[in-house]
Amino acid sequence: MQAVSKGFSFSLGSQQRLVQSNAIRRPGIQRLRVVLSNPRAVLWDTEHEVFVGISYGTGKYFGYLCSATPFSGIFMVRALASAAPSPNAPVHLTGSGNKVEFDCAIEVQLTRVNGVVMNKLSIISRNETLTEELFQVSSHTLKDGDGLRYQVVATGVEDQEVDVNLGWVSGGDNNEKDPPPKEHLDFA
Repeated sequence: MQAVSKGFSFSLGSQQRLVQSNAIRRPGIQRLRVVLSNPRAVLWDTEHEVFVGISYGTGKYFGYLCSATPFSGIFMVRALASAAPSPNAPVHLTGSGNKVEFDCAIEVQLTRVNGVVMNKLSIISRNETLTEELFQVSSHTLKDGDGLRYQVVATGVEDQEVDVNLGWVSGGDNNEKDPPPKEHLDFA
């Protein structure tokens, strides 16, 4: 319940989560490179799952659950939302025995006349979109509420850890001349 560090490289254990420091509140596209690894093991433990996605309030989230398959170096991502009872069907991507890398992109669209903001969350590997899902939030959530924040949570790790490295590929405030403010890049 309290921030213990800021940065882009973390060892994530049980009961811990990474949350983007400053909320996304404007329309635009942000693309985050995610590298998940467990260098302490030769093969990724199939019990370890990592949620990578967006939180938009207490107990409200939308994203993808990433885990290994029984085949070495083959991982899967499944869409998961707080409003859904279980994850969607998996989409597969390749990694190595104990490491997987992909981009997670959020597209925040303009507010519609009814006060709804459509968002598209995508998983991209090797510049190919593997899957994309739409979800909605209210304009109040975006402007005056919690906003949207990237979030990473490990499950099934018990007393072990998963290494998480994050980096911005693109995004910010739709102003290509200036990069996003430094504090906008921090995760805690």
